[in-house]
Amino acid sequence: MSAAQPQFKEYTDTDEGFQFQYPDTGVSVLADDQGSYNARNGGDDYVKNFSQTYGYNPPNLVKGLIVMPNSITDANLAPITLWIFDNPDNLSPSGWYDNYWYFPFVWGEYEPKKSQEGPDNEASVSGQPAYYRDLNYGSQTPRFVYLQRSGKMFLFRIATPSSGQEDLGTQILNSFKFID
Repeated sequence: MSAAQPQFKEYTDTDEGFQFQYPDTGVSVLADDQGSYNARNGGDDYVKNFSQTYGYNPPNLVKGLIVMPNSITDANLAPITLWIFDNPDNLSPSGWYDNYWYFPFVWGEYEPKKSQEGPDNEASVSGQPAYYRDLNYGSQTPRFVYLQRSGKMFLFRIATPSSGQEDLGTQILNSFKFID
Protein backbone atom coordinates (compact mmCIF):
# COMPACT_ATOMS: atom_id res chain seq x y z
CA MET A 1 0.00 0.00 0.00
CA SER A 2 1.49 3.36 -0.99
CA ALA A 3 1.22 6.55 1.00
CA ALA A 4 -1.32 9.11 -0.14
CA GLN A 5 0.09 11.84 -2.35
CA PRO A 6 -0.06 15.29 -0.75
CA GLN A 7 -2.56 17.74 -2.13
CA PHE A 8 -1.38 21.17 -3.22
CA LYS A 9 -2.92 24.62 -3.35
CA GLU A 10 -1.84 27.63 -5.30
CA TYR A 11 -0.37 30.89 -4.04
CA THR A 12 -0.95 33.71 -6.54
CA ASP A 13 0.61 37.16 -6.38
CA THR A 14 -1.08 39.42 -8.91
CA ASP A 15 1.08 42.44 -7.94
CA GLU A 16 4.33 40.73 -8.99
CA GLY A 17 2.69 38.38 -11.52
CA PHE A 18 3.58 34.89 -10.32
CA GLN A 19 2.16 31.80 -8.69
CA PHE A 20 3.39 28.56 -7.19
CA GLN A 21 1.99 25.45 -5.55
CA TYR A 22 2.58 24.30 -1.99
CA PRO A 23 1.06 21.61 0.27
CA ASP A 24 -2.49 22.43 1.28
CA THR A 25 -2.06 21.25 4.87
CA GLY A 26 0.64 21.93 7.42
CA VAL A 27 2.36 24.70 5.42
CA SER A 28 1.89 28.48 5.42
CA VAL A 29 3.05 31.26 3.12
CA LEU A 30 4.28 34.13 5.29
CA ALA A 31 5.37 37.65 4.47
CA ASP A 32 9.05 38.37 5.12
CA ASP A 33 10.94 41.63 5.33
CA GLN A 34 14.33 42.97 6.31
CA GLY A 35 13.34 43.60 9.93
CA SER A 36 12.17 40.00 10.38
CA TYR A 37 15.33 38.69 8.69
CA ASN A 38 17.49 40.86 10.97
CA ALA A 39 15.65 39.68 14.11
CA ARG A 40 15.98 35.96 13.35
CA ASN A 41 19.69 36.32 12.54
CA GLY A 42 20.95 37.94 15.70
CA GLY A 43 19.52 41.42 15.34
CA ASP A 44 22.23 42.73 13.02
CA ASP A 45 21.00 45.47 10.71
CA TYR A 46 22.19 44.04 7.40
CA VAL A 47 21.16 47.15 5.47
CA LYS A 48 23.23 49.36 7.76
CA ASN A 49 26.16 46.91 7.71
CA PHE A 50 26.03 46.79 3.91
CA SER A 51 25.88 50.58 3.65
CA GLN A 52 28.75 51.12 6.09
CA THR A 53 30.97 48.49 4.47
CA TYR A 54 30.30 49.33 0.83
CA GLY A 55 29.36 53.00 1.08
CA TYR A 56 26.03 52.74 -0.73
CA ASN A 57 22.61 51.34 0.04
CA PRO A 58 21.60 47.82 -0.92
CA PRO A 59 18.73 47.30 -3.36
CA ASN A 60 15.12 48.05 -2.48
CA LEU A 61 13.15 45.01 -1.30
CA VAL A 62 9.76 44.86 -3.02
CA LYS A 63 8.42 41.67 -1.43
CA GLY A 64 9.56 38.80 0.73
CA LEU A 65 7.86 35.43 1.23
CA ILE A 66 8.66 32.33 3.25
CA VAL A 67 6.96 28.99 2.63
CA MET A 68 7.06 27.46 6.07
CA PRO A 69 5.89 24.08 7.35
CA ASN A 70 3.96 24.60 10.57
CA SER A 71 6.27 22.08 12.28
CA ILE A 72 9.31 24.37 11.83
CA THR A 73 9.94 27.33 14.12
CA ASP A 74 13.19 28.60 12.57
CA ALA A 75 12.44 30.52 9.34
CA ASN A 76 16.05 29.97 8.26
CA LEU A 77 15.14 26.30 7.83
CA ALA A 78 12.08 27.00 5.66
CA PRO A 79 12.18 25.00 2.42
CA ILE A 80 12.01 28.12 0.24
CA THR A 81 12.31 31.85 0.72
CA LEU A 82 11.73 34.40 -2.03
CA TRP A 83 12.86 38.00 -1.94
CA ILE A 84 12.06 40.31 -4.85
CA PHE A 85 14.13 43.44 -5.35
CA ASP A 86 13.85 46.45 -7.61
CA ASN A 87 16.39 46.08 -10.40
CA PRO A 88 15.99 49.35 -12.36
CA ASP A 89 19.26 48.80 -14.26
CA ASN A 90 18.10 45.29 -15.27
CA LEU A 91 21.32 43.79 -13.95
CA SER A 92 21.91 40.17 -14.93
CA PRO A 93 22.33 37.64 -12.10
CA SER A 94 26.12 37.94 -12.42
CA GLY A 95 25.89 41.74 -12.45
CA TRP A 96 23.64 41.61 -9.39
CA TYR A 97 26.09 39.36 -7.59
CA ASP A 98 28.95 41.70 -8.51
CA ASN A 99 27.08 44.62 -6.94
CA TYR A 100 25.21 42.99 -4.03
CA TRP A 101 27.05 39.74 -3.41
CA TYR A 102 26.04 39.11 0.18
CA PHE A 103 22.76 40.93 0.55
CA PRO A 104 20.42 39.78 2.03
CA PHE A 105 21.65 36.21 2.37
CA VAL A 106 25.31 35.84 3.25
CA TRP A 107 27.34 33.83 0.73
CA GLY A 108 29.62 32.23 3.27
CA GLU A 109 31.43 34.27 5.87
CA TYR A 110 31.05 38.03 5.90
CA GLU A 111 34.16 39.82 4.71
CA PRO A 112 34.51 43.27 3.15
CA LYS A 113 35.65 41.58 -0.06
CA LYS A 114 33.60 39.47 -2.43
CA SER A 115 34.13 35.73 -2.61
CA GLN A 116 34.30 34.10 -6.02
CA GLU A 117 31.38 31.77 -5.37
CA GLY A 118 28.77 33.58 -7.46
CA PRO A 119 25.72 32.08 -9.16
CA ASP A 120 27.26 30.48 -12.25
CA ASN A 121 25.17 27.34 -12.78
CA GLU A 122 22.39 27.71 -15.35
CA ALA A 123 18.78 26.79 -14.63
CA SER A 124 15.30 27.62 -15.82
CA VAL A 125 12.47 28.94 -13.67
CA SER A 126 9.11 29.37 -15.39
CA GLY A 127 10.89 29.11 -18.73
CA GLN A 128 13.15 32.05 -17.81
CA PRO A 129 16.95 31.76 -17.54
CA ALA A 130 18.17 31.72 -13.95
CA TYR A 131 21.52 31.13 -12.28
CA TYR A 132 22.30 29.40 -9.02
CA ARG A 133 24.96 28.15 -6.66
CA ASP A 134 24.83 25.57 -3.86
CA LEU A 135 26.94 26.75 -0.94
CA ASN A 136 28.17 25.18 2.25
CA TYR A 137 26.62 27.38 4.86
CA GLY A 138 27.32 26.11 8.36
CA SER A 139 25.38 22.86 8.72
CA GLN A 140 23.40 23.49 5.51
CA THR A 141 24.04 23.64 1.78
CA PRO A 142 21.28 25.92 0.52
CA ARG A 143 20.77 26.73 -3.14
CA PHE A 144 20.63 30.40 -4.07
CA VAL A 145 18.78 31.07 -7.35
CA TYR A 146 18.79 34.43 -9.15
CA LEU A 147 16.29 35.33 -11.85
CA GLN A 148 16.19 38.77 -13.53
CA ARG A 149 12.84 39.81 -15.00
CA SER A 150 11.13 43.08 -15.89
CA GLY A 151 13.15 45.43 -13.70
CA LYS A 152 13.16 43.04 -10.74
CA MET A 153 15.56 40.48 -9.32
CA PHE A 154 13.96 37.36 -7.88
CA LEU A 155 16.23 35.75 -5.28
CA PHE A 156 15.22 32.28 -4.08
CA ARG A 157 16.87 30.49 -1.18
CA ILE A 158 16.18 26.75 -1.22
CA ALA A 159 17.06 25.13 2.11
CA THR A 160 18.85 21.82 2.41
CA PRO A 161 16.17 19.19 3.06
CA SER A 162 16.38 17.31 6.35
CA SER A 163 17.50 13.72 6.18
CA GLY A 164 14.67 11.53 5.01
CA GLN A 165 12.53 14.46 3.80
CA GLU A 166 11.77 15.15 0.18
CA ASP A 167 12.99 18.42 -1.25
CA LEU A 168 9.89 20.58 -0.80
CA GLY A 169 11.76 23.78 -1.69
CA THR A 170 12.73 22.42 -5.11
CA GLN A 171 9.19 21.12 -5.69
CA ILE A 172 7.80 24.58 -4.97
CA LEU A 173 10.39 26.27 -7.18
CA ASN A 174 9.59 23.84 -10.01
CA SER A 175 5.91 24.84 -9.76
CA PHE A 176 6.74 28.58 -9.85
CA LYS A 177 5.45 30.36 -12.95
CA PHE A 178 4.90 33.89 -14.16
CA ILE A 179 1.28 34.71 -14.98
CA ASP A 180 1.57 38.03 -16.77
